[in-house]
Amino acid sequence: MYSSNQIESVFESIGCKHDNLIHFEEWFVNEDGDIINSRTNYPIYSHNLKRKDIIDGKLLSGMDYWLSVLLKKSWINYQCLCDFKKAYAKAIIITNKHGTNKNY
Repeated sequence: MYSSNQIESVFESIGCKHDNLIHFEEWFVNEDGDIINSRTNYPIYSHNLKRKDIIDGKLLSGMDYWLSVLLKKSWINYQCLCDFKKAYAKAIIITNKHGTNKNY
């Protein structure tokens, strides 16, 4: 796992704010609602949280979309998905309150 400084560097390297990070095991959420997995540096930007797409013939959106995407990743496991759900819920609360950062 990464140290706090390393996680801040990952957020900074992809142009995201890195103050006030909220930690959900290997997932981190910033003050804009961006999410990053600390093990893989996999980002989900706040403006994509409610993304919609057809996956396996079904229209999925929001958390259902992202769970479907993550389940196809070789590094994902049950605990990681559980922690992601918590991080996603927090990110949605943040973006519903403050809006999304569309500067990416």
